[in-house]
Amino acid sequence: MVEAKDFLEYLTTWRSSKEIVAHFGLSNTEFYNMKKWCLKGNYIETYSCGGIEPGKTNRTYLYKAL
Repeated sequence: MVEAKDFLEYLTTWRSSKEIVAHFGLSNTEFYNMKKWCLKGNYIETYSCGGIEPGKTNRTYLYKAL
């Protein structure tokens, strides 16, 4: 499992869940639990792309540390 400090330092810019999972080698469950913990503690913010960027669907979310 990745340390919360390292996770938040990586999220200084907007990152997709695919980028985060690939960078830390997390499973889907590990990523979901870390994301849930950070959102509950108000450490990160989310942004739904909504198809604005090419190649992004409305199911694509970006994450960034507050």
